[in-house]
Amino acid sequence: MRSGTAPKRGVPSGTANRPVARRGGWPFRRWLLLDLAISGAVLLLGIIMTAGPYVRYTLRGAAASGVVLAKNPANHAAVRFSYEVDGHVYETENIAGGGYGNPSYGDLAVGDTVLVTYNRGAPTEAILGRPRDHITNELVSIVALAALFPPLGLAIIAFNRRQQGDRPKPSGAAPTP
Repeated sequence: MRSGTAPKRGVPSGTANRPVARRGGWPFRRWLLLDLAISGAVLLLGIIMTAGPYVRYTLRGAAASGVVLAKNPANHAAVRFSYEVDGHVYETENIAGGGYGNPSYGDLAVGDTVLVTYNRGAPTEAILGRPRDHITNELVSIVALAALFPPLGLAIIAFNRRQQGDRPKPSGAAPTP
């Protein structure tokens, strides 16, 4: 080491005067913020669109006992059922009807008694099972979607941007015929 020059702190010797190589593209923090914003939007929209109807039944619903009238496996495992509210008998159909406090779809049979939650303000609207169980089921799917797909999409975009940055840039010369 020459006398009179002290090495800079934290810089390995011999690198003090070299220019720092900077990578092109967005810094990590911007990608992270973009990912969080997209994930938050997916999460919020997913909750509103899929869990929202079940929240209505949680807030305005009442439980009743119903009877399975028919099963339709060709229509997304639909279950047709009837239930009684204030002396009136209602009949409706739900897709993916098993579970949520009732036996699974495969274990349901015509004539089985099932738990029904209906809307007190509009008793013709009803779902099979407990609405809170439906909400839990929907939230698991939405959280997984919000956690996995935005980062994957942004990683693909970042990879494509990096690949385009590694390609040689075309020179300004006109192509030869």
